[in-house]
Amino acid sequence: MFADGFMQSLIAHTDVETQNFRPAVVFLNGEYWGIHNIRERYDQHYFAIKYGVHPSDLVVLERNTILARGEPGDEVLYTEMLDFIMEEDMSDDDNYQLVTEWMDVENYITYQLSQIYFRNTDWPQNNIRFWRVKGELAPDATPPYDGRWRWLLYDTDQGYSYHGDDAYLHNTMEHAVREDHWSSQLFLGLLDNEEFRLAFINGMADH
Repeated sequence: MFADGFMQSLIAHTDVETQNFRPAVVFLNGEYWGIHNIRERYDQHYFAIKYGVHPSDLVVLERNTILARGEPGDEVLYTEMLDFIMEEDMSDDDNYQLVTEWMDVENYITYQLSQIYFRNTDWPQNNIRFWRVKGELAPDATPPYDGRWRWLLYDTDQGYSYHGDDAYLHNTMEHAVREDHWSSQLFLGLLDNEEFRLAFINGMADH
């Protein structure tokens, strides 16, 4: 009834995007329809209201770089970044620093550790969305106008004990780093870098 809203609320104080929710008792024409959750939507209005981003400047990708909002070609900056991570040596700090100009690494770390902690098994092969503001990359600009990729948390219903009381036995870290799946490529590539690994470990411990 409220699992997804609850899990999202646990990281609402971070810089990962979450959807506010409010339970509501619903009646239609006097007939009781139960408890429903009023939720925010990740549409053009969300980004316009929260950040002042014009809809034409918004890019949202989902799953394996499927264009959910934007124009054909807007996904290229992400695919180029992913190719770079897979082809270059991420243990090299100069290469890693280039990646930090393409994506908000701290945002990504918080997103990853949250999904892993929640034990969300409907992820990362599904329910992945990431976004950026169009334009040239400008790492020194005020977020999100730096143009870096950031992640959206949503649909975590299958987290925690969704699959039964023994769900806590599931190794979700192992689930997140499957070497034979496209959804793990970014995470596995970044884990080759010591700075990233330490930031991820410390972030998990801190939270």
